[in-house]
Amino acid sequence: MNKTNTKIQIKNLHKAFNGKAVLSGINLSVAKGESLVIIGPSGTGKSVLIKNILGLIKPDQGKIYIDSIETTHLSESERQPFYTQMGMLFQGGALFDSLSVWENISFGLMESQKMPEDVAREEAISLLKAVGLSSKIADHSPADLSGGMQKRVSLARAVATKPKIMFFDEPTTGLDPIMAETINHLIIDNVKKLGATAVTITHDIHSASMIADRIAMLYDGKIVWEGTKAEFEKTKDPYILQMKNRSSKGPIGN
Repeated sequence: MNKTNTKIQIKNLHKAFNGKAVLSGINLSVAKGESLVIIGPSGTGKSVLIKNILGLIKPDQGKIYIDSIETTHLSESERQPFYTQMGMLFQGGALFDSLSVWENISFGLMESQKMPEDVAREEAISLLKAVGLSSKIADHSPADLSGGMQKRVSLARAVATKPKIMFFDEPTTGLDPIMAETINHLIIDNVKKLGATAVTITHDIHSASMIADRIAMLYDGKIVWEGTKAEFEKTKDPYILQMKNRSSKGPIGN
């Protein structure tokens, strides 16, 4: 991958908790504007990898670069400019119960960008419509919404600040097939509209096939396979085949 075209680069990343290795030498690059999906069974370190990139936890060894700048050991204040260009859709939505729907969506606009409240509310309502929701729910509490609606509100919040890097943590978990398909299409449309670099973690093979330009499989702390979506469809790699077939037979778990 051309260095000038690389948005995120991970070199020899290691992370352990209580002596148990979770990430064991991860090497991975994501190009500007690319959608990378990281697949793998639950509990294999996918979320830990995302948290390392975000700077929520620090690796034991290795380096992470964003726009060719090493971010691994930056202080909180030094990391702030990178936070402002990131958007995150959390697995559980992570909406603030104490805030209304529109306040959740515009939280970053008002806090980071100091957007006036009336302008932020208009932007939030526009974003609600963009994810297929009615402006009538703007003043509702997140608790009033279904799981699928909460996910869409979370997506609206994630894209509100027009981030250059998007992270999606198990975006379709817990959703019915129709709503999962809706979320997949919304992710594709919004990432494309923003021209953002996207990193998604999931164990949903269908979602991975839909939204990825490139796919990497994480297992036992290592990247065991990596390739384009076309290569993913054709590969006979035993790890990928076991994931696709949801089989108990294969290298996973043995």
